[in-house]
Amino acid sequence: FTCLLALEAQAAEWRIDPSIRLRTGYNDNITLTSGDNEAASSEITLKPSVKFSRNTANSSLSGTVGLNLRRFPDESGLDDDNANLRLSATKSLEHHDFGLDVDFIKDTTLDTELDETGLVFGRTDRTRQSLRPNWSWRFSERTNASLSYTYNDVDYDDNNNGYVDYLSHSGQLSLNRSLNERAIGSLIVSQTLTDSDNDVLSRVTNLQAGVRYQFSESVSGTLFAGARRTTTKFSRVFFVSNTIPIPVTTKVDDDGTVFSGSLTKKTERGSHGITLSRDVSSSVSGRLIEVTRAGLSNDYRFSERLRGTLGVNFYNSKSTSDASTINNLDREYYTISPGLHWKLSQFWAASVDYRYKKQINEGNSNDAVQNAFYLNLTYNWPRFAWSR
Repeated sequence: FTCLLALEAQAAEWRIDPSIRLRTGYNDNITLTSGDNEAASSEITLKPSVKFSRNTANSSLSGTVGLNLRRFPDESGLDDDNANLRLSATKSLEHHDFGLDVDFIKDTTLDTELDETGLVFGRTDRTRQSLRPNWSWRFSERTNASLSYTYNDVDYDDNNNGYVDYLSHSGQLSLNRSLNERAIGSLIVSQTLTDSDNDVLSRVTNLQAGVRYQFSESVSGTLFAGARRTTTKFSRVFFVSNTIPIPVTTKVDDDGTVFSGSLTKKTERGSHGITLSRDVSSSVSGRLIEVTRAGLSNDYRFSERLRGTLGVNFYNSKSTSDASTINNLDREYYTISPGLHWKLSQFWAASVDYRYKKQINEGNSNDAVQNAFYLNLTYNWPRFAWSR
């Protein structure tokens, strides 16, 4: 990372964009649980953040630093102070591009993790640190290759309720070629190694091929499909004569399909998109899960100051092996989130949004349902910009 920063020594333009958001509302099931364990409360949240960037002719450095201070007057035990830090640096040479992404996120399992996997046992604090160096090489005007490595470290505050810390290493190699003015074809191979604190070791290998296609100036799409193989190793204890424990290491192989697709249309007043994907992710229990997602997004501008948004998402999560834990991982998860956004002035903005969440646990007859309503007021400071 230091090397990339050193390459920024040439003339550059700095930009800093601070903002602060005040959110108030009501959530009728903060922990997204079923039965008598639901916790309802009003909510007050303060979210200060700063975006910054530094750009030159062939390099860039950008990032975001933010806090999320949440208070629940009727359930003070659920108060939390979260933070995120994201940095991205790039450097371009004649035939090569180098990059580095760094992420640090402290939030709860009902925030970013639920949106990633559609699976959660309950609400607990989570810290995720990731590092991703990447490199691409342009063979010609039409062909390039890229190589990346991702280090991901996830820690949970509650390790006594089925949550398991894990560390993963991922590598990906892709070959891309421009087929014509509208289409780019790609071949991607990747592998992820995950080591969980409950002594579950896993390896996921993916091979995919696909295309990105520009149907017109306003319509574009992507389609990738392939196969994956998952290998999981874990220990089980068997008892001889019901008294003598003998640990036995078990290896389970599992094959399946992976895919991703999207279709996006831009109009004079907004954009509309559809996404569909299936992949394998690490879960809160240390086991791998296969996640199938479908999503619909709409952003429509009614006027220069008013626009509306609507997001609908569906997740189906299931285990890829029989590595035994206490919790059942087979879940379905739905979200619906409409909103209205007003630009009050050059620096002030307001919005109102509703969020519906539902999680169906195949091992539990009671579904977990959440309804939340929020009012947001945002102030964006005038941009600080200078060149040197």
